[in-house]
Amino acid sequence: QGCEISDFNIMITLYMFLLAMATTIFAVAVLVGLIVFYRMVRNFARDPMQNINKLQNGVETTMKSVWSRRSFGIGTKGDAARALLHDDGSPLDNRDISPRCIQAHNRDVILRGLKLSLMSSIKVSSMRDTYMLTPTRSRSCWRFLCGVLRTCFDDSMADLGLGLQLFFRSQLFLILVSALVFAAASIQQDDNMFEGLTVALDCHHNHANITAGLASDFGSLQGYMRYSKRTQIMCLVLWLVLVLMAWAFHFMQLEFVESFDKSLHSSEDYTLRLDGLPPELTSEKKLKRLLEESLHIRGRVYGVSICYNIIALEKEHGLDPDCIEEMVDHIVAWDDRLTGWVEEALSAPWEELRQTLEDDRRRLEELLCSGKLRASGTAFMVCRTQYDAMRILGEHRGISLDAFHEDGENPPDGSNPKTRLKFVSLSKDDVEPAGWNWFRIGLPKSVRLRKRFLELPRRMLVYIGIYAAVAQWFYSAMIKPWQDHFIQGADSVLTIKVVSKLVLLCNIAIQTLLMIDVENAGFERVAVTDRVTLVWNCALLLVTNFYIIMQDCLREGIIWVLAAPAAMDPDTMWKWKRTFFQGVRIEKDVGQSLVSTLTEQIMMLYVVGEMANVLLPVIFKYLAIRFIVYFRVETEGNRFLAAIQSLQRRVRALLLTRSPHSEQITVREAEKAQILVPLLLWLEFTYIVIFPALAFVTFYLLTDETRSICAWLFGFSVIFFIWQRYVMLWLYGKSTYDSHDSYDAFIRLWGVVLSMLPPASIWWAYRLRQLLEWPFAVLTMSLVYLSSLLVYQLGLFLIEKYKGQRDNGLDNFGEGGDPGYKTVMRDSGMSWWNMNPMYVLKQRHCPDLPGHEVQNDEENYWPDNHVTQGFFELGKEFKHMMYDEFMENYWQRRPPQPS
Repeated sequence: QGCEISDFNIMITLYMFLLAMATTIFAVAVLVGLIVFYRMVRNFARDPMQNINKLQNGVETTMKSVWSRRSFGIGTKGDAARALLHDDGSPLDNRDISPRCIQAHNRDVILRGLKLSLMSSIKVSSMRDTYMLTPTRSRSCWRFLCGVLRTCFDDSMADLGLGLQLFFRSQLFLILVSALVFAAASIQQDDNMFEGLTVALDCHHNHANITAGLASDFGSLQGYMRYSKRTQIMCLVLWLVLVLMAWAFHFMQLEFVESFDKSLHSSEDYTLRLDGLPPELTSEKKLKRLLEESLHIRGRVYGVSICYNIIALEKEHGLDPDCIEEMVDHIVAWDDRLTGWVEEALSAPWEELRQTLEDDRRRLEELLCSGKLRASGTAFMVCRTQYDAMRILGEHRGISLDAFHEDGENPPDGSNPKTRLKFVSLSKDDVEPAGWNWFRIGLPKSVRLRKRFLELPRRMLVYIGIYAAVAQWFYSAMIKPWQDHFIQGADSVLTIKVVSKLVLLCNIAIQTLLMIDVENAGFERVAVTDRVTLVWNCALLLVTNFYIIMQDCLREGIIWVLAAPAAMDPDTMWKWKRTFFQGVRIEKDVGQSLVSTLTEQIMMLYVVGEMANVLLPVIFKYLAIRFIVYFRVETEGNRFLAAIQSLQRRVRALLLTRSPHSEQITVREAEKAQILVPLLLWLEFTYIVIFPALAFVTFYLLTDETRSICAWLFGFSVIFFIWQRYVMLWLYGKSTYDSHDSYDAFIRLWGVVLSMLPPASIWWAYRLRQLLEWPFAVLTMSLVYLSSLLVYQLGLFLIEKYKGQRDNGLDNFGEGGDPGYKTVMRDSGMSWWNMNPMYVLKQRHCPDLPGHEVQNDEENYWPDNHVTQGFFELGKEFKHMMYDEFMENYWQRRPPQPS
């Protein structure tokens, strides 16, 4: 034994020495990195544009040296541009362009596309605004660092939407809740509760010592009874406090939503929704005139926007609906060239772009005139002021369908009296132009109902069954043998560790499939898609994780009833105590296993989930587009190289499906292929629901790990907030639609978590033999859970009703009054027309096509600061300015002159 102890001491000493060496090396590396970063920032702050060009040239030089070793022979950016032109400046034919010139061109295109994508980051755009406010003569390294810090911590400098701010506030709420739960667990826990187990279950002690251990107060039955009674009371008190906190938090959130909405004028405040319009009504000019005449509101309508049934191109006519998006991309490419965001060397020649737009015009007119592309029956009427919208909605709830058929026109099925009784509904729908799925509108009602109420639940059951089968196989084959023989240390076996991580990766893959299924369910609003995804994802994770916990809890030998039988002889009492302490020991191991489960869920679901949903798509697209562009594979009969070439074609079809060239790519393609992942609020809210639910399971167990699990929860909540609030916003693109709908779904799902605490009191009552029959205990727990959930939801309903009565539906305009929808377009950059792909196409290609005319009155349906009437994308507001003007305003701004 002395030799073993000596070896052990030597091993510990060596380990500490290596740890000290690694810590020293890491500290030196961090110090050097900070010095280098400081010098880079100082040099960058002096002249940012010059340093950006130097950085880009350095990257190009490095890539050139790498490619030259592969015999690509790529030159500089100017060489690549000149290599694609004749001596007289005319473009070369594709057959006359050498592969190395194509490689050089694609290299520059990819870099420009990546630059445009990075500029749309939430924090990069806010840092750009911060730097714009810094005069040129005042720019220094210190001021630049202060600007970066202000960008990180100041919400006023970042374009944070309502939903994102509600999410950050919910994270702070989670920190408060986890701190309170940790404090309650610390009060509840007894550190000496399991001291008697070592003596009672140690076979090396004699009968007298075991008897003394069993009779002692430490770890005895009385100690466990006291713990059970404390937990029983603690669960009720904790539930009451947390419910009151949740109600107060929801009230403050609604106050914030009201103040945010009152201070920020948005498109939804001026918009009314029309449903049930004739599909053949595809002229915005005609629809606006008919609305003004039928409702007697002439002069109060700013404009209308018709939603088209794009998805019917594939469902009814077998055409590719992506052709509409392809036409929009051509317009964006033309506008980028026109505004100077894409240089002439990186863009297709003007004649080729013009010919592409001409082909799109003929194709669009053919789709419209043939009736293949029709309206969906839904349109939006935008009023001039908010008061006009409220007044129109108060006076009208519907319009007769006959009002949309002028004299001489025959309505469809006019002989059917039921058709003439139909009305076009008029409603107030809280939706922004960015929150409307323009490309997924038009699914028949029967198809939508089937997808939402049959296919989605069926797929959910299939996913749960697949995960349950995988988890059951893992438990039966790799965990249960250890438990059956009362052997510890299964978690430390490398094979079990690896397989358990693969099982969790299966869960992450199922979440991805679930997200795709919900997106394909035909929801018209982005907010509804996010809300439904959040609900189904939480249900999936709750069911699968509780299944794993149930597998761990239902072990052989565990005892759930703690109270001793009424009367027993000494021998029977001895056997019962022995069995009782074995069951307590197993339950203690279950608590330790739950700690491992929670930590694995945090590490895998959050860390790997964040990487899989944020970093991996960017990295994959970054590498994939270079894989298909830079590496030219000559098969020469080699099967392996042929397989690589086939993989290249598949990846190219996935990322560059609309490439007009076989070899060259466009800046638009590179930009879309490297687009930043938008912030998925439904995924972030899922973590706030799942991890507290896993921590609350410990209140059902006799364990000393409750405090450890709650400490893990508190630590996660703090890191979760810091990481999401101050780090990940640099990598996220702007959300498709940043609304409060995801928070509304979360605050209701939060009641599902909180309602776990009152049934825990009933559970401990059964374990203390206050309830004798387990069927009655299960029934009572179910009723208590439903009652607790009902009380929580009733409180939310009363709070929302009280807040709704105080809201008159109008914003606070100040002394100047309602600025009108034109001002809203100017401030937000978006409108119901520049985000409607069909309206952009008609406005550009065929504004006066008979039967499909756009609004050509004196109103401006694009913001005044938009140079071209093009398609608007969130985060890409800068692309609607001239490049030279943008660079002058943002990088070369001079300090204001004294008056």
